[in-house]
Amino acid sequence: MSVYDEEFFKLVSLLGDRPVEFPTLRPAHVAQWILESDRGLSDLARRFHNFGGMKYRSELAGIALPIAYEAHDGLDTYCAFPDNAAFLEGYFRFLDRSPYRGWRDHAASPEAFLSFIGPIWAGDPAYVTKVLGLLPEASDLLKNATTAGVDDAAPDPTPSVPGRPYIRLDGAQAVATGFDGLKISYKGDAGCPYGIVATQGRRPFTGIILHHTQPGKSAAWYVRYQIDGDSDRGGHFGYHFYIGEDGTVLQGAPLDKRTNHISSKADIRRSIGSHLRNSNAIGVSFVGAGFPSGSKPTPFQEAAAEVLVYALADHYEIPFDSVFGHGEIQRNRMASEGRDVAQRIRSW
Repeated sequence: MSVYDEEFFKLVSLLGDRPVEFPTLRPAHVAQWILESDRGLSDLARRFHNFGGMKYRSELAGIALPIAYEAHDGLDTYCAFPDNAAFLEGYFRFLDRSPYRGWRDHAASPEAFLSFIGPIWAGDPAYVTKVLGLLPEASDLLKNATTAGVDDAAPDPTPSVPGRPYIRLDGAQAVATGFDGLKISYKGDAGCPYGIVATQGRRPFTGIILHHTQPGKSAAWYVRYQIDGDSDRGGHFGYHFYIGEDGTVLQGAPLDKRTNHISSKADIRRSIGSHLRNSNAIGVSFVGAGFPSGSKPTPFQEAAAEVLVYALADHYEIPFDSVFGHGEIQRNRMASEGRDVAQRIRSW
């Protein structure tokens, strides 16, 4: 029996529900995605909602972001989509590019369609045969697809993350490795003191704070800034995790240390989240999301944050209602900082 990722079922259901130009081609699309995404289990599908193995082209600007990704055929620039709906739109826009001009003339059947686009889509001489062999499976999936319980717009008391991501720590309980849809790159430095006072008085983690950093600097820059320290401010300031605009997650500090990321001053703090300090709170930052007028993280950052926070909360037994935006707990921050994602997580 074939194993599918939950998000793949949602994608098939979405395709089955939405009006399309050629309904008879739905099995062809699904068959192609089965092969390209390994039934939704590929890293590209899980992390970036790219179920078609689609490389980035300028025609997809505004729907997808370009990301550097190493697939079986080497490093190239691929499409990163924020959700299934964006992938669907991007897939059909991809087909409307000049290499596939005339595909509508071959839309009489799934077989005719795949025989036309297949040799263009992939260099594998057996590609068309492989996808055609998956048509019965694709048809069965479409017949059984239902939107019950998988409507992205419907209220859901459980986390809206694919699978159930989790982390494992190394022997020192410092470096996190992500699993089941969560990928973390460790960039911390064991020789850095990070939050000296907070680390000396560290307590078990009981909360997670979501931050924004100013635009114009990369996640790697902020990680380096934290490690090098700021002599003008008199310390090392930053977060345990940094999420880039494309959803890439960097661990910037070991989890056996604490970082300086929130204030404990009574005249600055609000009543919400008052139990949290640097000594017991994990800091997660949306890189580049901070603007003077208030800003919103990219869809890729929001999706990555939900996956990361779910895994951290599960590992440290942190209740979802102990996840806050920086602007929610401090009066001197923009109220919107981290708020929307934190509120959504607290509703889980």
